Amino acid sequence: NTVTQVDQCGCMQAKCNVTRLEYLSEMCDNYMTRTFCPSMSVPGKPLNRQALLCAKKILSRFDFVYDVARMDESMRKLSNLLAIWFPDTNINTTTTTIITAPVVNAAEREGQQQLHDDPLSPEEENILREKTSLDAELYAYARQLL
Repeated sequence: NTVTQVDQCGCMQAKCNVTRLEYLSEMCDNYMTRTFCPSMSVPGKPLNRQALLCAKKILSRFDFVYDVARMDESMRKLSNLLAIWFPDTNINTTTTTIITAPVVNAAEREGQQQLHDDPLSPEEENILREKTSLDAELYAYARQLL
């Protein structure tokens, strides 16, 4: 008998030493949608649109959705929501250390060298799109909430 490890979202543990195509083929679908609605997640089974509706309903209850892909925009909106000002740098008054946090995606910085160039094949792109289709819709919905 084989024991399959699953996480809190019902996603099966990925196998090691497989090709990227094999990994993408076997990876858990729509991980964020599963995270919001784990009760609708059955290990090894794809999610349905009901799970997406459940995730949207839960997400709609949030007072604020912070999009880490758009940190600067999210920080401005959070600042407005809380009616406080967040400077570009925070000064720790006890140590007088200046702590900075980048406000742009590292990949968008000029002159930033990417780690490697290993584009997905068309087949890999299709699998990834299929496996994340509900998550893509959930992200679009979350962006509307911003």
